[in-house]
Amino acid sequence: MGDALFEDVSGDGAVDLLINEIDGFTHAIADRLFINDGSGNFTEADTLSLPGFIFGTDPGLI
Repeated sequence: MGDALFEDVSGDGAVDLLINEIDGFTHAIADRLFINDGSGNFTEADTLSLPGFIFGTDPGLI
């Protein structure tokens, strides 16, 4: 269970992918960010740092 968001988080004009996974048994949350190289190839980011993102809170509610 989880969500996916396509957004240019790296600011290079290529749409990146943010995946939010929720484990159905432990309810653990794992966020994974994949950076698009501009040719449609995605590489998982080593760190997840998104300005304005507050863990566990919908930014639309802030």
